[in-house]
Amino acid sequence: MKEIDISSCPVIGRGGAGTVYRLDEDKIVKVYHPDMKLESVQRERELARAAIVSGIPSVIPYDTVRCGESYGIVFEMIASDTLGHAFAGHPDKTEEYVDRYVAFVKELHSVHLKTGSFEDLKTVLHRAVPRLSDCLGEAELELLNSLIDSIPDGDSLIHGDLHPGNIMVQDDTLLLIDLDSASRGAKVWELAALFRNLIVGPKNIPQIVEMSMGIPVEMVSDIGHRFFKRYFGIQSEEELQGVFGRLLPIYAFNTILNAAVSGETTGSVYDHIPEMVQGAIIPHEQAIRQGLRELS
Repeated sequence: MKEIDISSCPVIGRGGAGTVYRLDEDKIVKVYHPDMKLESVQRERELARAAIVSGIPSVIPYDTVRCGESYGIVFEMIASDTLGHAFAGHPDKTEEYVDRYVAFVKELHSVHLKTGSFEDLKTVLHRAVPRLSDCLGEAELELLNSLIDSIPDGDSLIHGDLHPGNIMVQDDTLLLIDLDSASRGAKVWELAALFRNLIVGPKNIPQIVEMSMGIPVEMVSDIGHRFFKRYFGIQSEEELQGVFGRLLPIYAFNTILNAAVSGETTGSVYDHIPEMVQGAIIPHEQAIRQGLRELS
């Protein structure tokens, strides 16, 4: 496996799985955390290839490489930067970039993926539920599985972390990166994750949001409000709060399952899963089921 030196390469993005560096004018490399297994890295490369074949606007993956103690994937990226940096560097163009962001997400939701191109979302979620058995009882695990079954079937690409730090701007084109958790399912799951990233995240985890997106947290919140108004075609704050009210219980469900899928068994989210189930899932079960139907 080819080994590359990134010691003098500029950082252009950071995420939960690793850091993205620019190698030269034509290529970037995503370097994973040292504990990331080669199998997981190879999986993302295959998912990136599947996205290209499926017509998803995304970056072209090249080789898997070694970077010191870590693995990485080299991607083709010509004269590009993240959408997050575009927002931060051009606050006068916020409206323009939000419009492009919304159009890009809707474009992703309009692509109909073939069966087998990506793993089914509900299969991924069901497989993750047993990982919560250390903190939840049998009845609570059964409820989560029942709620997963109530997610409508869908064939959209579900990225799971579709924030501006995971979208590249190349000339007039937006391209998707960080496909390690991509699956095939109903768009409501992506909307719940976007609500987590753009609306709840700036309040609860501002430092992480700023690091991963490269945008001041106040700007992220503003982008989030503009995004959801454009996406749903609404004007008033009252209508927007109505949408947020429908997304909020689904967001809690999404957050719990996201922790399970990631396999993280420590940290603030995992530690609060029991109280989240008791306070946000059980009392709002019917609202979750209704929201999943209405927003899919």
